[in-house]
Amino acid sequence: TTITGTNITTVTGLDHLEGEEIQVLGNGDYLGKFTVASNSITIPASNKVTYGLPIEAKLWPMPLEGITASGTTSGDKKRVKEITIDVMNSLGIQTKDSPDDTKEPTDLTPRQSDADLGSSPALYSGKLEVRNTLPRSFDGNVFYQSDIPFGVFIRNIITKWEKTS
Repeated sequence: TTITGTNITTVTGLDHLEGEEIQVLGNGDYLGKFTVASNSITIPASNKVTYGLPIEAKLWPMPLEGITASGTTSGDKKRVKEITIDVMNSLGIQTKDSPDDTKEPTDLTPRQSDADLGSSPALYSGKLEVRNTLPRSFDGNVFYQSDIPFGVFIRNIITKWEKTS
C-alpha cells in the first residue's frame, strides 16, 4: 500500500496487520521492518510511504551439468572456480551455500563510496562476483535470496568450473 502526504511520521489504520512485522519504504528509501502495534507504526518523516508484508525471493538453480569427451558430468564432483551474476536494476541480493545453510548470507549489493549513508543505495546493473566457499560439491551451486522490497533481476549466472575426481 502506498500513501502520500507531507512529513508522514505515523501510518494508521493497520488493524488488519496488528502484531505483524511489515517492511516500509519512505521516499523510495528502505526504512526497515516495523511491528504494527495499536493499529499503527511510527516512521521517519516521509512524503511517500509504501508498506506491506515482507516477501522473500529465493533462487536455487539447477545443478551444473556438462558434456566432456568422456561423457556427461552428471553425478560427478565439480570444483567451482568463479561465479558471476549479471543483474539489472537490482538491490539486496544475498548468497548462501545452500537453502539449509545457517551462516549469515553474504550481501552482494555494491555501495558507491560517495553514496549517502542515510539512504538506500542506488539500484545496480552489472556483474557481481559471488564468493563460493564450497571447495567441491556434486552440483557447484549457490543459493540466492533477497528479503528487502526492491526487485532483483538476474540476467545471467556465469559459472567457471572444472570436473574433479
